[in-house]
Amino acid sequence: MEILKENHIPFRAKVVVKGREVDFIIKKYAIDIDGHDQDGIKNVLLVNAGYIPLHFSNKEITSKLTNKLKKLCL
Repeated sequence: MEILKENHIPFRAKVVVKGREVDFIIKKYAIDIDGHDQDGIKNVLLVNAGYIPLHFSNKEITSKLTNKLKKLCL
């Protein structure tokens, strides 16, 4: 979340979509930071709600991710 704030990327945190919590919403992207297997049903619910689900592991939270997020927000 600090990466988003530092780079002035607008987001909503801990959003509930179709009964499932998502770590962050940035535009049409539903982003989860997780260290476990993905929930396929949650992904289907997110797609049906108009979001594009993205998943990142804790290890992927780097400047590389910051650059990806900046591109998504343009």
